[in-house]
Amino acid sequence: MRQAKKRGAAKRIAAAVIGILVIAAVIFFVKLDMGKEKSEVETVTRAAASKALALALTDQKTCLTALEQSRFSEAEKSNWYAKYMDYLYQNGYLTTELVPATAAAAGEPLTYAEYRYIAEKLGISTETPEGMKPAMDNEKVPKDVWWQTFDQWLTSLSENPVETSELTVYGTASNLKTIAPWTVYTDRGTYGFEGLSMDRYMDRTIRVQARDGEIFRVSEIVSEQVLYQNVWIEQSGGGFMSTFYDGYYRSFAVENLQDNYGGTLADIQMSEGQVQKVTLKKDSIKGKVLAVKETSIEIQGYGDVPIGDNFRVYKTYGELGMQSRDDILVGYDLQQFVVADGKICAALTTRALETSNIRVLIRNSDFSSIYHDSVTFTADVPFTLRYGEDKSETFAAETVIDLPKDSPYLQEGRLSIETESYAGNIRLMSVDRSYGTPSYRGTMEFTKAESGILIVNDLLLEDYLCRVVPSEMPVSYGLEALKAQAVCARSYAYKQIEENACREYGAHVDDSTTYQVYNNSQEQPLANEAVQATYGQIITHQGQPITAYYFSTSCGHTTDMSIWNGDPGAFPYIQGRLMADSPDAVDLTNEDNFRKFIDDQDYPAYDSTYAWFRWRVSLSLKELTDRINSGLGSYTDNNPDSVLVQKADGSFEQQKISSIGKVSSMEVTQRGIGGVINELVVHGSEHTIKILKQSAVRNLLGDAQNIIKKKDGTEVTDKALLPSAYFYLSAWEDNKGYDLVGGGNGHGAGMSQNAAAGMALAGKNYEEMIQFFYKDVELTALY
Repeated sequence: MRQAKKRGAAKRIAAAVIGILVIAAVIFFVKLDMGKEKSEVETVTRAAASKALALALTDQKTCLTALEQSRFSEAEKSNWYAKYMDYLYQNGYLTTELVPATAAAAGEPLTYAEYRYIAEKLGISTETPEGMKPAMDNEKVPKDVWWQTFDQWLTSLSENPVETSELTVYGTASNLKTIAPWTVYTDRGTYGFEGLSMDRYMDRTIRVQARDGEIFRVSEIVSEQVLYQNVWIEQSGGGFMSTFYDGYYRSFAVENLQDNYGGTLADIQMSEGQVQKVTLKKDSIKGKVLAVKETSIEIQGYGDVPIGDNFRVYKTYGELGMQSRDDILVGYDLQQFVVADGKICAALTTRALETSNIRVLIRNSDFSSIYHDSVTFTADVPFTLRYGEDKSETFAAETVIDLPKDSPYLQEGRLSIETESYAGNIRLMSVDRSYGTPSYRGTMEFTKAESGILIVNDLLLEDYLCRVVPSEMPVSYGLEALKAQAVCARSYAYKQIEENACREYGAHVDDSTTYQVYNNSQEQPLANEAVQATYGQIITHQGQPITAYYFSTSCGHTTDMSIWNGDPGAFPYIQGRLMADSPDAVDLTNEDNFRKFIDDQDYPAYDSTYAWFRWRVSLSLKELTDRINSGLGSYTDNNPDSVLVQKADGSFEQQKISSIGKVSSMEVTQRGIGGVINELVVHGSEHTIKILKQSAVRNLLGDAQNIIKKKDGTEVTDKALLPSAYFYLSAWEDNKGYDLVGGGNGHGAGMSQNAAAGMALAGKNYEEMIQFFYKDVELTALY
């Protein structure tokens, strides 16, 4: 039935085509009457027309996958046009009696016989208007009539699947060695062009029609003049210039070019496919990158330098390659910046990252914001303020500086504080941490933003770890557990430096649980010993650094990366496993198995003696209603794909709502590895929603008013999130609420810190812990 409906819809579309084709035929007859010779008419092949019509009706993938049986011979069915003509055969637009399924027939011009067949098949009149000579069946359809008809049909569709674009053709397999056949590289990326010739349009801007990246028509040349900006010249001389651009090597013929300009950036002006002018760009600047913004890059000694058009990033050391602005790492001077007319044209990465420093964005006292209304600071040794282009002021130790948002120090860009010796500490008196007024090693930088003052602490990575490890793990867990924490924290920090996610603010991470908690606890000798004992060690998988996720406590089993909609295959080192040496596997995606597992208070996991191993929260339907409705609107604004709303037909879709009405019931509809909730359906009086993944579940059901009873009988509040998404629902007898019966604290991926403590008590060393929590990994020296 579904297939019949599809064919019916296709026939209705084709009927519209034929109706327009008949009109177009009239245009053709008029042209003939005006005296144009038939022999001069340019035509379109059946193959080309079939491709256009097929791609207007469906996509290329469907032409391949929906084919029941090819009409072409074994030798010819792999030809580019076969799939398109087969689609038309299969759906009744062509027959093999009318158009044989052969290469010869496909290459012949389209005739009116094919038009009439389709028209008659669909009940469309083919009667010739009075006074006009009817076209013979074997007469060829003019090319301009075909495309005019095609365009008129497309404009009649309510949803036009065809993209009309202007593209500048840079290369095909004829001049780019690494590009696939039937593929063209353009200023808008790569396109397919089966059955067409693109070399004639090289270095020209053309107008094309395409669907899903497959071109089926070139309608015109828009411009013979092309400018390639910021091209890397690899070498030149002898009338040729070898270039590298957007990942492709290409040679250009350049008259009278004898000098070698290799290792230079240039603009190349083309006209009618020939090089007309080469403009070299030799000016450059270099310095530590302080921030990478949308329209500018802040470079030490130069301030904010605007980014020019067609900005490129080239990797020039080792094998030449393309990079992105994500690879311009703040806090380092890995790039040389080519400038022209006061703007950065390109960044040239001249050396590999050798990690030594990390830049940390300091949040306010309650960690709620990265912005500060004002800042007060001092240092325990003499310190110097540097601001503007070359201005500096030196102050005695313990001099207190107040820095409001409108401070003159902030009017000329970034203000930095440097202590007389690296052993000195800068104290932020306007910020509170768990141990009081925090102090920081390294340098501090302040910049004024619209919402307040941004603070960045730039310091050695190893010193950073000395204040991460005790902030993330109690020193009472012992040296081996602290070593494992140090290695995980170093590995995680290294990946964050590479990912450069906070580059807009001039940092790599912030100091909260969003990344790793930094400097919320004072340095501790045992934690420092753990950092020193593992100096430079990171965790690698197949030679590549891993993102070493960790969390507080498991439910007895960890999970994989699907909890964040990630591809588990991309993180093969993070796989769910029991937190015990038992070889027995337990399928906790099964609801009954999970309930039995959670009800076992004494399962022998390494972290089973810790209070967060099991917990319970009791929530009435009214409390659930309040929790969900109070946070639904704002949470889905930032995470629109985390909550789906049920439609009338029972399916779910993204939809903006701020309330589901009164909650009546809930059920877990899908669990992931380790039993984590992947889907939670909540029924309300106004809407039914499906909450996806652990973060959304913990956010929308969590509240600081929740009373959470832990395994040891103690009760806690003030947790904005649920401890974890490893819980089951136990309905109250009166059906007016639920007990959330769960285990663990945190997301559940990677290392359980409390399990590491349990392993330390069992005599395991930190290397054994790393191998236990992460699969197929090694410890590697970073420096």
